[in-house]
Amino acid sequence: MNLPTHHDYSDTDLRAALQTCDAEPIHMPGAIQPCGALLRVDPAALVITHASANLRAYFDCAAEAAIGCALYEVTDPGLQTYVLEYAQRGPRSQPTGQRMRVAGHDLDVVLHWSGGAIIVELEEIPPAHRLDPDAIEPRLRHFLAGLREAQGLTALFDHLVQEVRALTGYDRVKLYQFDKDWNGEVVAEARTPEISSYKGLHFPASDIPAQARRLYTLNPIRHIIDVDYTPVPLLPAAAAADERPVDLSFAVLRSVSPIHTQYLANMNVRASMSVSILRDGQLWGLVACHHRTPLHVHYRMRMVAELYGMLFASQLNTMLLEQEQAERQRGAWLSERLREALGHVDSLRGFFAEQDVNLRLAFGAHGVAFCSRADMMRSGHTPEEPALRALLSWLDEHSPGVPFATEDCQEEFAGEAALQGISGGLLAVPYSPVDEQYIVWFRDPIVRSVNWAGTPEKALEDTRGGFRLTPRSSFELWKQEVRNRCAPWTEADLEAGRAVGLLLMENERLFAEQAMSRQAQFFADINHEMRNPMAAIVSAVEVMQRDSGLGPAQRRVVDVLAASSESLIEIVNNVLDISKIESAQFEIQSAPYDLRAVLEKVRRMYASRAEDKGLALEVKVSPRLPEHITGDAARMQQVLVNLVGNAMKFTEQGRVRLEAALDNAERAAPRLVLRVSDTGIGIPPEQQQRIFDKFAQADESISETYGGTGLGLAISRGLIQRMGGGISLHSRPGQGSTFELRLPL
Repeated sequence: MNLPTHHDYSDTDLRAALQTCDAEPIHMPGAIQPCGALLRVDPAALVITHASANLRAYFDCAAEAAIGCALYEVTDPGLQTYVLEYAQRGPRSQPTGQRMRVAGHDLDVVLHWSGGAIIVELEEIPPAHRLDPDAIEPRLRHFLAGLREAQGLTALFDHLVQEVRALTGYDRVKLYQFDKDWNGEVVAEARTPEISSYKGLHFPASDIPAQARRLYTLNPIRHIIDVDYTPVPLLPAAAAADERPVDLSFAVLRSVSPIHTQYLANMNVRASMSVSILRDGQLWGLVACHHRTPLHVHYRMRMVAELYGMLFASQLNTMLLEQEQAERQRGAWLSERLREALGHVDSLRGFFAEQDVNLRLAFGAHGVAFCSRADMMRSGHTPEEPALRALLSWLDEHSPGVPFATEDCQEEFAGEAALQGISGGLLAVPYSPVDEQYIVWFRDPIVRSVNWAGTPEKALEDTRGGFRLTPRSSFELWKQEVRNRCAPWTEADLEAGRAVGLLLMENERLFAEQAMSRQAQFFADINHEMRNPMAAIVSAVEVMQRDSGLGPAQRRVVDVLAASSESLIEIVNNVLDISKIESAQFEIQSAPYDLRAVLEKVRRMYASRAEDKGLALEVKVSPRLPEHITGDAARMQQVLVNLVGNAMKFTEQGRVRLEAALDNAERAAPRLVLRVSDTGIGIPPEQQQRIFDKFAQADESISETYGGTGLGLAISRGLIQRMGGGISLHSRPGQGSTFELRLPL
């Protein structure tokens, strides 16, 4: 047979073929293998609804004639009784099998439920492979003893394949383990020397498509006596478009896909059996058995092989859990070590400088980095800072706030030009609930050869129904060099990474609190140390101002000293306020007060200055404003004094207006709106964001021309936020500014 190669078709053709292959209804083939017969029986009246076309080989009745008949009209009384008892147990009953003599034949009779009906399978018993029932218990004891004695996974794998081969007599028995992408690797093998070895070879996921894996998960045994068999159809066949064939998912005689039989023939295999290995209900791997000639392994022996698989899976799970527990303990040890280290340092940078090597070694990483917008800390083999900043942006867009892992960065970041320099794999874990801050571990790529059993792509066949995959015709060794992938990240790695992220998140808060506390104490000390000498200077200046004997030049010096003293005291007070706000030591009072009185007091404070500059100073209060509101009158006055003072400072002509109103939105809890507007110099759009920062003004010329420290707006914003409100700015250069406060009443 000449098969077209995949190079003849486009990626679209390949995707269509994979979808066609995945959609093949292999659980409803409409046929069985010819080593037995099958009946579908209505459980209510035990009436036969379907029968295999070879029924006459076992009963004195053709399949067509049996359909619609009661079971007793076709079969022996013993079989009818067996089916009746099974029907009475209900559709939740597990499949059951029993050796019986039916119509002169020794048969294994297997029953199971399917779609509300009972499937009755009558399988021949091959004389050459009769299993002595008395031999089953010693075999199981021997198998269990080997499981318990196995030291490590390799010994466990070898024990399984050797015992399955000893039980069944297949030429080759291999244990096939799936990876996360459903590619398979032969991890153990027992065989006769005359047959080729597949141990260590890899098979692509397309060899066992998704619908086959689903069926392996449902039904742990699949048995083919001879790949050259002629399928026996079930009668009647589905005729109407909405009529579904009989579901044979659990049938032991189910006919298999012709794609699979051709696949086996291409491997020079005539008979096969597979046993599913499940872990936590998921398909972990398969025991795949091959024979160069037809081989019928009878039902009881297959059930023992299935039991082998279940016992093996239990021991496998125990060993894997022990490994995972050991890895989790490693993560717990790491967390405890890091927690202890964090207690001895006062910053994340200090922690990183002390623990970077431990952070790398614990994760088998070649490099580690702490990445944030403000700072980058790197250790070991990591990308350069531009690539790390690009990675930070990518993580914030594609994996915000959650861990991210990849074993192949070049594949993951294909098309991202700024990330092309990152090779191998990485594990990124956030350690801040708000900001873009990640700890990222990097593993270098491992250059390794993967041995495939043939080229890991299937060929395509163009059929009237579209493209479909055809079985690979070559299983010769094909080597592939993998250059870009790192060692896989395990679930234990991810758990340990999350634990480190949570630990850092917790300590980031503690570091911030400690830093703010130290800052508050520092400014408190500065305030204390400066106030005493400043008080002496102010007192001395006041004495000199009262001295009538000073000349004009001396008077000017004293006035400069007085203004400078006031400015310095204001700076000290502002710095102390900022420190208290940032360290959450600033207490906001809550008591009823008259806002109109506060507004009037602020107006009187600036009335004379407005008159001197020829400005109109207006206060406008909405009649809807209640007589008293609840809040901190002193802090509200402090904010308004700052805003009105700025407006007076930056306005040379026109007006300054102070307004108080309720917002217009119809809501159960209206908000207080305060606006301070002017007709002054205004603020350019590009400078409006930074004016609320500490020691910041619109540009350097502002402080030179108008003075000021750049702390007033930072304090005002902090106070308003502590009151539960917000402050915004609307301004245009040359047309003035409006600061708007919104606060809950």
